[in-house]
Amino acid sequence: SSTVEGNFAAFRKYFLNFATDDTWGFLLLEFRLYSVRNPNSKERLRKVYESILPVNEEESYSSLLGPASKSKEAISRTLAVHTGFSMLTALQLECKFDPNTVDSGAVRKIAGRLFDMLF
Repeated sequence: SSTVEGNFAAFRKYFLNFATDDTWGFLLLEFRLYSVRNPNSKERLRKVYESILPVNEEESYSSLLGPASKSKEAISRTLAVHTGFSMLTALQLECKFDPNTVDSGAVRKIAGRLFDMLF
């Protein structure tokens, strides 16, 4: 989009779609779990992330989504992006483990609230 508002709306849509795409979420989770258990792999995975993430993430995210609030309770855009997707993978896992309690509709609803809280 050519506006911060448009970018923000597109990112929210992407975030909610990611919440229901457990294939991609589980792949990321498996990579991370493997790398935590294998220090050499962890370093390689971190280098991959460094090569694809912007040098100044906060500046990049702020230019796309608008700056984070300056309130005492606010968190940076970088922290919101990284932790938000990590929380979604945890929701996806819970949905697969206990779908009677956390079904896909609940995952999408929680993802929306999570996005609104973080961003």
